[in-house]
Amino acid sequence: VMALQALARYAEMAYGDGVDIEVQVQTAEGLDETFEITDSNSLVLQRVVVPSTPTDIMVKATGTGCALLQANVRYNVEEEEPMPAFEVNIKTSDIAHVVIIKEGHSSLPSCPFQKIEICTRFIDDEPSNMAVVAVKMVSGYIPDKHSLKLLKKEKTIKKYEIDGKMLNLYFDELTNKMTCFDFLVEQTINVKNTKPGVVTVYDYYEEELKISKKYNLDCHPSPTEPPEGVSELRPSVPGEPLFNDSVPTEAQGCPTCLLRKVNFTKVFCGSKYAYRVKTNRGKDGHEARIAEDLKDVNSTAPHHTVSIEMGQECQCRELELDAQVLVMGDRAPVAAENKKHHRLILDEYMTIMPWEHSHKAVQQALTKCTQGPEVDH
Repeated sequence: VMALQALARYAEMAYGDGVDIEVQVQTAEGLDETFEITDSNSLVLQRVVVPSTPTDIMVKATGTGCALLQANVRYNVEEEEPMPAFEVNIKTSDIAHVVIIKEGHSSLPSCPFQKIEICTRFIDDEPSNMAVVAVKMVSGYIPDKHSLKLLKKEKTIKKYEIDGKMLNLYFDELTNKMTCFDFLVEQTINVKNTKPGVVTVYDYYEEELKISKKYNLDCHPSPTEPPEGVSELRPSVPGEPLFNDSVPTEAQGCPTCLLRKVNFTKVFCGSKYAYRVKTNRGKDGHEARIAEDLKDVNSTAPHHTVSIEMGQECQCRELELDAQVLVMGDRAPVAAENKKHHRLILDEYMTIMPWEHSHKAVQQALTKCTQGPEVDH
């Protein structure tokens, strides 16, 4: 009640006798403007633009009544770019890969697989919230699910989601130390003049904390002949063994690691030895267990624990934690140093494939091997 009484008293004093005011505005630069304020225009806004600033403005008002004088100054301030909350580096590379087997030679597609390596960190002393690395695929490529499953199995990532051209990789947190990982992408369609893909790292709960960077998948087509260190795959020909029939004292070159299905029967029949192997990176290094001899059911090789020996420059994603692979060749790959220690030597004379074939498929391949190669009449 007191506030209302005060407002009523103020209105009586300010506007009780009407409004008749003259306001003169002047500046040193020559501005001279006079405003007439009466009862008839007291609610009308009157204004004048000050031609230059900074300056001193002189105001003189005479008469009776109440009026409001307001000066507005507008200006622009250049905003500083906010510091990114994350750092991300991207590296891509080709993966040598034999896909098509023809009589007498190999055919290599232009870019069947490429590897994307991403390193990222949170730029703060404290860890981030749950973070997401969102990878927009380059047109014509899809993420390789097998390599993503390995990342999850190794607990590098919490989980992954594929939504159209987007691959989302989830992390419980990111620290200020670089977290690096890689995965494969597969070319399913040959697209010309592709636009770059985009990798975005952001905080799951504060999406404004993010950074984006573009990447390209530069395709460097392989020659028609297999690259050095990769053996040419071809059907077995009598009198011409596919591999040398001896165990070297150390690995020579790199094995052929097939990342997708090929003509299993041809590769299997062209090999004298074929083992199903379970790998395990234990505390004593990279070990494996011979689970099954697929060529000799009476063999004593199964259940032997072996240490895997492969050149330091060689990489084969199939030889990962708890993976099952086929190891094939035309010579015994296992070298026994003593009764307890065996070596599994993987070099250019050996072929490694994912274990995706049932015992029935192996039996069918064995039957075809005994029948010999088909001959056109």
